[in-house]
Amino acid sequence: MKTKDHIKLLSRRFLNRLKRPVSNRQGIALIMTLAALNVILPLALDLAQVTTLEYSVSTQSVNRIRAYYAARAGAELGLLRILLYQKAKAQVGDKLGEQGEILDLIWQFPFEWPPTIPDGLNAVERSQIEKNTEESFMKSKFFLSIEDEGQKIDINALGSPSKRLATATRNQILQIFEDKIQNDDGFEERYGSTDFEELIDNITDWVDVDDQKISGGAESTLYSVIEDAGQIPPSAPFRTMDEIKLVAGMNPEFYRILKDRVTIYGVSGINVNSATKAVLIAIDAQIDEEVADQIITRRNDKDAGGTFKNEDEFLEFLDTETNVNTEDFNEAGMPLFFGEKYNFRIVSTGQEKNTYREIQAVTYDFDSLKENLVTLLDEQAKEDGQNEDEGQGDDQGDGDGQGDDQGDGDGQGDSGSGTTNTPQKTIQGRPQVVHWSEH
Repeated sequence: MKTKDHIKLLSRRFLNRLKRPVSNRQGIALIMTLAALNVILPLALDLAQVTTLEYSVSTQSVNRIRAYYAARAGAELGLLRILLYQKAKAQVGDKLGEQGEILDLIWQFPFEWPPTIPDGLNAVERSQIEKNTEESFMKSKFFLSIEDEGQKIDINALGSPSKRLATATRNQILQIFEDKIQNDDGFEERYGSTDFEELIDNITDWVDVDDQKISGGAESTLYSVIEDAGQIPPSAPFRTMDEIKLVAGMNPEFYRILKDRVTIYGVSGINVNSATKAVLIAIDAQIDEEVADQIITRRNDKDAGGTFKNEDEFLEFLDTETNVNTEDFNEAGMPLFFGEKYNFRIVSTGQEKNTYREIQAVTYDFDSLKENLVTLLDEQAKEDGQNEDEGQGDDQGDGDGQGDDQGDGDGQGDSGSGTTNTPQKTIQGRPQVVHWSEH
């Protein structure tokens, strides 16, 4: 029988069966089938929904893992760049002289993966970048930036043993709030009558080594309402930025003003060549927004001189190009840095589809910063008159090492020539990481 005739026969039989009366047994079976469908169909729909949800969750989890490891790759690359900078600075920094700032390019420029192909590349270069990107095992994206943490105010310096540094830090933080009052009418209306010196006293009491308030009395009385608070204030440096929120008198708005201007991983001073506009304004009351803009424009323009080489050049610029009176500038004596960077903040953001993870790390050069602190303490000792009998004003080299210009007893390894043979610093291992957070 032909296939066409066979199909017709089956169709005719099916139609004839539909025309037959349904028996009671068949009717009951149909009802049971419909009832079963009413039970099974919702279960099937729920199962499909759960399966879809679990698939979505597992996919999101995989994306988070991939984004995390992309961010981790960026952070490790950031640590490598800082290490290369430190090694290059130690080996050839002195030889480069005024050109030493070129080494900043090792850490300074942001980096992303896959790399953005710049305009102007020829077809061969473009093809090579695209080939390397395609062959890479890294399929996720990350964006890496590194900034100089020394551009911020070291809030822990309020408890410094150097009175000069502690006073200068206090004046800078106070200047932040005073500048906010002068330039923000809403803030002035809300907090114009607030005693910010008292707030800074409370911050200082938190980090200084004693347990007595600056204004008198026990520091613990400020936090008596906190149950089971333990040792508050701890009379120790802030360990996290969030800890600043716990200081008596601090509120969320004050914290938001401070958090981008201060750091707990500072360099006991300010790096003028990388400081933000807000931090530059806080150095001295004479630096307003206009002067800060002039400083930033100058340090970013190589034709105008570029970054400042030292404090003398910075003061000369302020004296000749701005309305700042350098004789009264920075009277508190905040240490200003212009050369080597000591600590860095790495921010690496990984992306996998619509999922993002961020890693932040802060590195700290303890050895170099220790030398700076010793210098500050020596200067403080001079100011306090502790070395009055040790060569004050003596330029003839009597072996005390305090202002000796002849090199016969200063311990620098020269032979009276006035030159310094500084041993080359050896950089070993990874940069010292003092903070690591993952979000």
